[in-house]
Formats: sequence, C-alpha cells, structure tokens
Amino acid sequence: MKKSIPITVLGFLFIISNIVFGGEVTIPNTFSANTTAVASDVNENFSAVKIEVDDNSFNISTNANNIAINSSNIDAKQSRVTGTCQPGEAVRVINNDGTVLCEPISQAVATSPVAYGVIDSDGTVISATTNISSSYNAASTRYEITISDHSYLLWDYSTVITVLGSVPLIATENSVGGDLLVELFDMSGNSTTGRFNFIIYKP
Repeated sequence: MKKSIPITVLGFLFIISNIVFGGEVTIPNTFSANTTAVASDVNENFSAVKIEVDDNSFNISTNANNIAINSSNIDAKQSRVTGTCQPGEAVRVINNDGTVLCEPISQAVATSPVAYGVIDSDGTVISATTNISSSYNAASTRYEITISDHSYLLWDYSTVITVLGSVPLIATENSVGGDLLVELFDMSGNSTTGRFNFIIYKP
C-alpha cells in the first residue's frame, strides 16, 4: 500500500531546501494543489534534491580549498624590492616581502686591471697601457715585461696570458726583479717565440 503526503507539506519542504542549500534542482515529479502525492514520487523528488545538495557541497569544499591555495600564493608572492645595502655590500638574497639580505663585496680581484697589453714575437709592444714596456731576452728565451708603477711578484697578482695565432703554444709565467716573465713552448716542450696578450689584476 502506497503512502500519501499532503502536497502542502511537500511544498514547504522544497522551499526550506532551496533556502538552506541554494542549489539549482530539477524536480522529476510535480503535483497539483489539493491532491495527495505518492510516496515513491516524493522519494524520487527528495533523491533529486539530495544529489544536487551533495554536488553543491562538493563544489563549496573545492572552492574553499582553492581560496586557501590562492591566499597562500598571495602571501608568498614577490613584493617590490624595498631593501637596500650599505656601501661596500651587495644584495645576496631578495625576500618575498621585498627586504634584502646583504653581504660584503669580495675584494679577491680588483674591478679594473693594473696593466694589459699585446706583445709581438720579438718582444716589442704592439699595444698596451702606458705603464708597460717589454723586451725579449734571447739568452734566457723569455719575454721581460716591466710595469712602471708596480713591482711585480708572481703570487701577489692575478695574470691571464693568451697566446695568439693558429699554432698551439704553451705560456708560462714567472717574476724576477719586479718584472713579469713570460716563456713560450711548443707542444713538444721546446722554447719558442710568439705573439701573446696579457692582463694583470692586483687583488
């Protein structure tokens, strides 16, 4: 035997459901005023409401989770850099809030070289800073480079020597009497001459 529910009660329940959950529900069964409703039809309507409510609940949870993620991303965003460093310091780290972490500038190598130049194979200066003079000592098979305003000592300076030309040669560096000494060797280890350039830094 099917049970019946007055339509006025059913309508009241639907109104309450819509108010509480605010979901868009498609009702499978409709009823006319002053009639009774079959229980199976009413149950089918309630099932439809439940499905939509559950779906809305899931969407609400998903949106809440997305809001939390967005809020976290906003908190973690990179703000405009507002921090500064003192003279003699450099920026090491920029924080999310725009502040900076500073560190002393390394003095390991000077920013400008004390001398540089290009030396021809006979020891003459092709081009160089004004404090450079050079000659080739044939007896010692070496180039002797003088820096007028520096007394060159091997381990007090940082020097880069580059051999020029298509023939591979090896350059070695030394110092005697305040001069930079450069010797060139071929790939068999024999002393030779060649064109090269150099640049000298004072740490």
